[in-house]
Amino acid sequence: MDAIYSGRDPARLKELLNRYRVRYVYFGPLEQTRYGEAAADWLGQHLRPVFRLGEVTIFEVPQG
Repeated sequence: MDAIYSGRDPARLKELLNRYRVRYVYFGPLEQTRYGEAAADWLGQHLRPVFRLGEVTIFEVPQG
């Protein structure tokens, strides 16, 4: 999980998400505390935010 939230290699992110068949990535208060706002920015650069409410964002992993 650390590699998904705190990694900085887009190819590695894609590989991990595909390997584990991840469809959505949750980012809430716990992830904010552990990984910081930079992690949300990182995910937002590579995944599409599909839900936001308060401190929670859910990102969708592009298929294909």
